[in-house]
Amino acid sequence: MKKISVRIVFGALFLILCSCAVPPSVERTEGLTAGWSVGFTLPSDRWEVAAEPPAFLIEDQVEHVRHELEEQGKAVETDVLRQQVLKRLQASELFVFNSKSLAYLELDLSPIKEGEPGPSRSTVSASANYAAGSLESEEGVSGLTYHVEKARVFGADYAYALEARFLKHEVPTRFYGLVGYASPCWLYFYYHDRQKDPRDYPEMKGMVNSLVLSLDESRP
Repeated sequence: MKKISVRIVFGALFLILCSCAVPPSVERTEGLTAGWSVGFTLPSDRWEVAAEPPAFLIEDQVEHVRHELEEQGKAVETDVLRQQVLKRLQASELFVFNSKSLAYLELDLSPIKEGEPGPSRSTVSASANYAAGSLESEEGVSGLTYHVEKARVFGADYAYALEARFLKHEVPTRFYGLVGYASPCWLYFYYHDRQKDPRDYPEMKGMVNSLVLSLDESRP
């Protein structure tokens, strides 16, 4: 009985400390969707920020989709593929990227449907694990290892982190993603790293874990 009481006390204390944590200071703020903004500090001048996907990412995704279609015995014109890829990438509102190493972070907030209840913590956890399955099923991916754990996003209700390693077309790749809920939006913050520059992964993982979400209800 005493052990249970101690666990409850420490669990409650942990939640109190988390809720009282002070958000990190940020150097810039960018608008997202549904009145949300994200604050952050770029870890170095090697990184760029844009609302549109970088050209290298568009071309990379075009080739990726082309390979998938070829495996299915299909062929689509390059211009059509590029339009489809661009439409999908534009679902994300912000990109942070290194043009030299081709590492990139995409940030997406997706409002839930009107009248639909927000996801529970367990649903968000399941979604993070589902994201790992999606990675594994991508064309050219092999040798996936991953783990999912609770994470904190300042300004969000709750979130889970997905960290993974795999080969993509035989290129060693690392992935770090946050899946969460910031009422009334799902959040998907996904970072992809081809390990061309050893500085990239620790810098961006640190930045992702210090993002600060804020809601301005007066902004559309």
